[in-house]
Amino acid sequence: MQSSKLDSFYTRQAPLYDITRQMILFDHQEAVRYLDIQPDDLIYDIACGTGKNITPLLKKINADHIHGFDYSHALLAQARKNHP
Repeated sequence: MQSSKLDSFYTRQAPLYDITRQMILFDHQEAVRYLDIQPDDLIYDIACGTGKNITPLLKKINADHIHGFDYSHALLAQARKNHP
């Protein structure tokens, strides 16, 4: 998919991304539970989308230690709204 088409796709999807992905992207809390995260660790969430993994991560580590990266500026903007 060309980058402009990909940008357009995720720009349209960003506001609804979490709602539409509930059935296929689930168990974030379960996945994070298996990680041996220590208070001083740094977390780099690659392809973080709307930041769905951040909520369970915040139970284990300070928000200043979590860094999200994503190709889509629209999804990152949604992640910032979800986790100011």
